[in-house]
Parts: sequence; structure tokens; C-alpha cells
Amino acid sequence: MNLMSQSEYARKRNRARSLISRYVKQGRIILVDGKVDTEQADKALGFINENGVHNVHKNGDRANTNSGDNYWKEKTRCEAANASLKELELARRRQELVEVEAVDYEFSKLVAAVRQKLLAIPSKIAPITHKQKTIAATQRLIEQGIHEAMNEFGSYDAKSGKIVCPRRVKTK
Repeated sequence: MNLMSQSEYARKRNRARSLISRYVKQGRIILVDGKVDTEQADKALGFINENGVHNVHKNGDRANTNSGDNYWKEKTRCEAANASLKELELARRRQELVEVEAVDYEFSKLVAAVRQKLLAIPSKIAPITHKQKTIAATQRLIEQGIHEAMNEFGSYDAKSGKIVCPRRVKTK
């Protein structure tokens, strides 16, 4: 018979002192001269079986080891996850973070506008290019049309979804 105080037994089993005290009050753990009989308590709490063999969890750990460590590791992991979620929420409220759906929507609008502008270049430039006498002059007009379209999107404001202060290239 091995006897120890409730505090010592609680430390040995990685349990709170209050939990051991509660088990004493419930009669699950029996005190001998005010001390815990460790063999009886281990059997009562399932740390060892009736044959005196330590019970083993599915993961291979003995029931009396690492249980407190696992609890604290899991609690730490949970607290870290909650802190990360709060940081993300704060960043979102400060408008430092945007939703993927919002970015996808704005990008889709921008791509559609670029497509529309690029498809409009031939009809805008064709009436002017047929009057040109050289290939170089025609090429310059086409390039100016492309640059004009690209400059408009270089000043695209994602918040408003509008083009801000577009620079216009004059064509001849």
C-alpha cells in the first residue's frame, strides 16, 4: 500500500487537486489516515486494471501519462486558433483583408471591361487607318489605340469599380 497526499496524487496523475478532492467526497477514492491509497485510486479511476496492469489508450500511451499534457496541448492549439480568428476579424474590420468572393467579382468586372475595350479597338481605329499612306503610320495608330485602352485600366480604382483620370492619346 502506497500512500500520498491528495496534492501529490493529483500531480502524479496530471489532474487538478479539486478533482481528486471531489472523487474523495464521491467515495471513488478512499483515504487511509487522510492520505490517498494510490493502488486503490488508480484502480478506481481506471489507471490500472484489476490485475494491476496499467491500462493503455488506443494511441499506445498509458492511461496515467500524458493525459494532462494532451489536454494542455489541445487547449493551447484551440486558443491559438481562436486568436487567429480574432486577428482575421480585426483585419477585416480595418479593411486590411477582403473576401475572396469580392476580389473574384471585381476581377471579373475588370477582365470584362478590358475585353470590351480591346474588342472596340478595331472599329475605332479602322476608319483612321485606311487613310494612312505607310504601314508604319498605320502601325503607330494601332499602337496608340492599344495604349489608350491599356492606360485606362492602369488607373482602375477597384473600390469604386471605375476608371480614374484616364489619359487619352490623341490619334491623327
